[in-house]
Amino acid sequence: MPRIQPVEPENAPEASRPLMEKGEQGAGKMLNFYKEFAVSPTAFEGYMDLNATLSGGAPSSRIPGRRIRPRARVRPTARRSP
Repeated sequence: MPRIQPVEPENAPEASRPLMEKGEQGAGKMLNFYKEFAVSPTAFEGYMDLNATLSGGAPSSRIPGRRIRPRARVRPTARRSP
């Protein structure tokens, strides 16, 4: 038995209905995951926003406009024979 009872689209809160439709279009069918998220429109919207952001690619480790420089340079030295 699920802890959160799934909500059918026709019984979902008004704010969750467009998100459920968008999720159904993306997945090809209505997933129980979306039906359970529909209980809380705020959490559902946050999940969909995060999912859309991450589907564009992994976050970049580079900061635009900032050049990352190495902290130290090591130069090989020639060894002298005594």
